[in-house]
Amino acid sequence: MRWILTSLADVDFYKLTMLQLYWKFHLAVTGRYGFKNRTVRVQLARKIGVKELRRQFRHGRTLRFTDEEIAYLAEVSEKRGGLFEPEFLEFLRGLQLSPIHVSLSEDGTQLIIETPEEARLVDSMLWETLVMNIVNELYIEGEKHELGLTDDDLWAEGDRRLTAKIVALNEAHDRGLPVPFIDFGTRRRRSLAWQEHVLRRLMAELRPGLLMGTSNVLLAMRTGLNVVGTMAHECDMAYQGIYHAEDNAAGRLVSHERMLDDWFALYGDMLSIALSDTYGSEYFLRTFGEARARAWKGQRQDSGDPFDWGERFIAYYRELGIDPIAKVGVFSDGLDVRKMIALAERFVGWMTFQFGWGTDLMFDMGIDPISIVVKLMWCAGHDLGKLTDNIQKAIGGEAVVTRLVGLADYHGHFSEECRV
Repeated sequence: MRWILTSLADVDFYKLTMLQLYWKFHLAVTGRYGFKNRTVRVQLARKIGVKELRRQFRHGRTLRFTDEEIAYLAEVSEKRGGLFEPEFLEFLRGLQLSPIHVSLSEDGTQLIIETPEEARLVDSMLWETLVMNIVNELYIEGEKHELGLTDDDLWAEGDRRLTAKIVALNEAHDRGLPVPFIDFGTRRRRSLAWQEHVLRRLMAELRPGLLMGTSNVLLAMRTGLNVVGTMAHECDMAYQGIYHAEDNAAGRLVSHERMLDDWFALYGDMLSIALSDTYGSEYFLRTFGEARARAWKGQRQDSGDPFDWGERFIAYYRELGIDPIAKVGVFSDGLDVRKMIALAERFVGWMTFQFGWGTDLMFDMGIDPISIVVKLMWCAGHDLGKLTDNIQKAIGGEAVVTRLVGLADYHGHFSEECRV
């Protein structure tokens, strides 16, 4: 089989902004990333050959950032007021991915994919999206053959569905309801070629202003689209390990506040959309504080009831005397066109919103998607976890989750099957 990975720039932009955070403040910190298949009914180890998976991973370790890619990142940095330090770009030039290991669960049905605990975060963290790209593509190849389909079949069905989405978004725009979105589909796409095809169709066929950019660095470079990204749960989880003792001593998650302040010290308001749900959005709003609320551009919703989240977003800023229209709410959890239009109808005129559209945009070709994640599971000597606004998205062992529930005074009860 051909190589699935062809470039280290074929990652979400926020992997690089988070990588610079670690490089700047926590260069020597080590951690372990782990893969999880949340669609447990799909026995991935019986769908994907371990030998081929290992071969693809070995190839990934041979890749390096090219001169062209480094030059592109330097150009992006310059246009955004010095986003990346020159020394960081030189670090990227020499970056080699850490080793990564593959094994099977005890019953032989699921894949265990992990980076070693002794690997530095800066050397292993790019594996997250790259692992998901490889697993998704190998899964689709297996499903395609099992169903007797060809690539032409998948592309034809994907194009048919994409056309319907474009028509719906254009119609909403034409009746005065623009639905602005960013491509967040890199980690759950069919393939790089399909993602580029979708983006080029969107660029050609959508009304102006609807497609605001892509999170994919390589495709932004190829297409000229704006490259977009902020932060993921990973930052909170890394700081959770690094500042474990400080959290225990304070009886609250000072690590979360430290992460936000380090991030803002590095990026200012250039990248100031805060992810709100690592410990539940109620905890986030309770501890964000007025100074951060005024300084940061907005927040991202990634779990729970998005309509409830939007109402609380509006109320939060109003209570502080801040016009919600002046802040940005980014919805990014399990979106499809119908849900995006419904959210736009609810909140137009009340808040500024954008959508991070992923799986439904880049993996809708007639094969059911699987909900897979790669998360930082261990860092600086400690097991890690997250809570979120959907208890089915929680990650971590019982002791870890219990500790976080106590530190965050978490009372979440929303539960919904993970779509993506």
